[in-house]
Amino acid sequence: MLPNDVFYLEWGLMTAASPEFTISSLPAQPIDALVAGDARQQLVLTVNNRQALRLKQLLVRHMGSSASIVELPLVMPLGRWLRALHDARLFSTRNHVPAIALDRFAEQLVWESVIEQEEGVGRLLDLQQTAKMASDAHHLCADWHLQVNDDESTQEYERFRQWQKAYLHRLSQMDAEDDCLMQESLIRALESHENLNLPKQIILLGFTECAPRLGRLLNACQANGTYLAVLAENSASASDVGKTALGDTAAEWETAIEWARQALQENPLGTYAIVAPDLEAKAPLARRLLTQNLGRHGLSWNVAVGRPLTEWAPVRAAFAWLRLLAQLGSRRQCEVQVLGAALLAGHCSARPLALAAMAQYDAQLRQKEDLTIPEAAVLAMFDQFDIDESLKFREIYQHWCQPFQEKYMRASTDQWAQRIRECLAGLGFPGPATLSSANFQVCQAFEKLLVRFSALYEVGGLLDGTGACALLHRLARQSAFQPQRDKLARLDVLGFLEAEGGRWDAVWILGLTDEVLPASPSPNPFLPVSALRRVNAPRATPEREKAWADELFHALRQCAPQVRLSWPLMEGEKELRASPLLENIPLFEAETLCAGTNGAELQRDLETFSDHQAPALSGKRPVSGGMDVLETQARNPLWAFARYRLGARELTDYPQAVSQRVRGIFLHKVMELVWGMLQDWERLVGKFESGSLEAFVNECVELAADQELKHDYAAVVQMEKDRARRIVMDFLQIELEREPFAVQQLEQDVKWQHAQVSLSLRMDRIDTLADGQQVIIDYKSGSTPSFKQDWSREVPVNLQLPFYAAVMGAGKGNPVAGLLFARLNARQIELKGIANEDLGVDALDDRSSWEPAVSWDDLLQRWQRVMEQLAEDFSAGKAINRAWRESDLQYCDVKPFLRLAQESEDE
Repeated sequence: MLPNDVFYLEWGLMTAASPEFTISSLPAQPIDALVAGDARQQLVLTVNNRQALRLKQLLVRHMGSSASIVELPLVMPLGRWLRALHDARLFSTRNHVPAIALDRFAEQLVWESVIEQEEGVGRLLDLQQTAKMASDAHHLCADWHLQVNDDESTQEYERFRQWQKAYLHRLSQMDAEDDCLMQESLIRALESHENLNLPKQIILLGFTECAPRLGRLLNACQANGTYLAVLAENSASASDVGKTALGDTAAEWETAIEWARQALQENPLGTYAIVAPDLEAKAPLARRLLTQNLGRHGLSWNVAVGRPLTEWAPVRAAFAWLRLLAQLGSRRQCEVQVLGAALLAGHCSARPLALAAMAQYDAQLRQKEDLTIPEAAVLAMFDQFDIDESLKFREIYQHWCQPFQEKYMRASTDQWAQRIRECLAGLGFPGPATLSSANFQVCQAFEKLLVRFSALYEVGGLLDGTGACALLHRLARQSAFQPQRDKLARLDVLGFLEAEGGRWDAVWILGLTDEVLPASPSPNPFLPVSALRRVNAPRATPEREKAWADELFHALRQCAPQVRLSWPLMEGEKELRASPLLENIPLFEAETLCAGTNGAELQRDLETFSDHQAPALSGKRPVSGGMDVLETQARNPLWAFARYRLGARELTDYPQAVSQRVRGIFLHKVMELVWGMLQDWERLVGKFESGSLEAFVNECVELAADQELKHDYAAVVQMEKDRARRIVMDFLQIELEREPFAVQQLEQDVKWQHAQVSLSLRMDRIDTLADGQQVIIDYKSGSTPSFKQDWSREVPVNLQLPFYAAVMGAGKGNPVAGLLFARLNARQIELKGIANEDLGVDALDDRSSWEPAVSWDDLLQRWQRVMEQLAEDFSAGKAINRAWRESDLQYCDVKPFLRLAQESEDE
């Protein structure tokens, strides 16, 4: 056999003159003739699995219930039949067949390797995306017999041809073939009249167009004596078609689901469908609304969109354990978040008490500043948890680290697949609990994934544990999984391509904007558009997209006697228009679908009870905390109740190399040391004029770093110190422009009690001016708040500075002249805030633009009343679930408890 690269070039020359084949030229065969024929000599090829399943069900119903044993013709998608034909050829041909057959994932890996070798490591910003587009171009050339003339060639195409030549040469070296070469081998074998046991009849279902390569294949089947036909189904355009416009995407889905509910309750034996062009993106919204509407009525449905395997709980847990084993094995230590994910993963043989202890240990890890945990500490921790020897992690880890072939720690994917199976089994995966039907299917899919992973031994190379886990995770992320279809469900929710050729009693098709049908062309960037236009390749030109949209729309209108069409008027603030294909379709009023159903029915089924009043605090033991107690009460009283009365809080994030919190503490410490030594403005000026200010700041930075930056990354610590020097020096330049002042307090602890609230807080800095007035300064290492909006509202937020000015300062008889935020951030260093007199700082807010206008004294008195009222409301148990602005809950960690995001599209 010729090498694969030469073989491919010869095939390209030969196919240019291949005869044209059209689906429309084939005879139509009714379903009665299919049933009456010899099932052992028939093959029905479909465009997808859904059509194959639908046809089998249709054949069973057509044959009648009287037959106890029914022999059906073979029904399968085209791709599966080609693989079966290839397997048959392995036992029938005397010619060489490559030893390795690559699937699309393995093919992508080869493309990435070849392109990286041709271009150099790191030359491309997105190697994976480039390889995917090159692979797509390779398949387009094969499917559509694309040939580029010399005058059409582009720089991108020449680069692609160079990569393609290297890719084919690599396959030849590996003795491998991809799907393109496999199909060409099959076509050549059929054209040479090799005996591949073709069926006597091949019936096509769902094929609306025929690419040149598929035409060659079907021509070759005919030349070998196979009868070809198209299955003729009784399908006619819908007699009842109407369109409607709805407010937005959520309104579309709500209306379509209500329409489906009414139809299912009126005709429980009917079949219905909701079709969406972007179902994968809208699946979370669809599932939530389906559950809210149909779930409470006991109705079932099927959503025909899979999720990546990595999003299913058992697989997610498996990868958590595998990453822990891999990091420990490769580095003799692991990152804290990797250990934490394994501790919370479950799906292992650990007993409930051990699982609880592991979860508690994870919470402790989040409170520490450790970034990594050494191997010995991790093993000792698991030994402590494994009191009853239900989880023998140390033994599993030793098996993971056992060398391959007695000396190597790197191995191929087939060896790693077996090691992964053994270690997961040793951990007790997927756990002792009885699996649900969906999780059982997920575990089966994961085993199949390991089989696919094993087959990557030639293209994956030799990997260590970390590399093997990363490659397996990438494969799982690109492998969608969907549980088996509920056989009792009468409602299907599916996309355009899945719906094409289907049959229901009624269909609602939503999302029909002019951006969807027809869609904008998206030609492959590696192939000249003129060459793509010449062969009429998919997605290449506006004409091609318009023709495809017409065909698809016609097919969708044949899916049911009744078809409802809709489009959203808005997407956020963007106005949308209906698809031009809807122009001549009559309108119908969607509001009539919901009239007299939702409101009255919900009134009967649900009783509304507003419970905004929690038990009041009693006794002499107040609730203690920082300013956050009043802050959360101001933003959402129920949030304050959940956090400080119920103790409900989100787990903190795992520590990072230098987290924002650590960086803020470090900068606070530097400023505390600087002003603790300087004390006043005159000494700052003296340091500046003597030229010793920079050395002084460096000394303070080094002292603060020794106290606050305690971790192993010396380079990162040095970067943080350099950053802090620049920030503090720039900020002190701003301080030099101020009016003279003395620093009265630094990091001062203050306490306050009102009603049943006892607060302890710390002020960053308080300066005293020459006239005795105070300026309160709060350091911010991130962004500064929108203080005008926050402090002028009826119930203010960001209360720390207003609290001290109105409550603590006033209580001590010390007038306050200004409230300032000092932003210590590399992006911007500034002093912002409000002042009652000139402080020598540019652009301070003098409240002249506030509406309504308010005097300084009135503002402080109003703030004092608000603080006291917030404390009294909290003590009285006032817990209304209310937020004045969406931004008030930006950092809320109990949103599921508040249920304010319940109607959001973000799940």
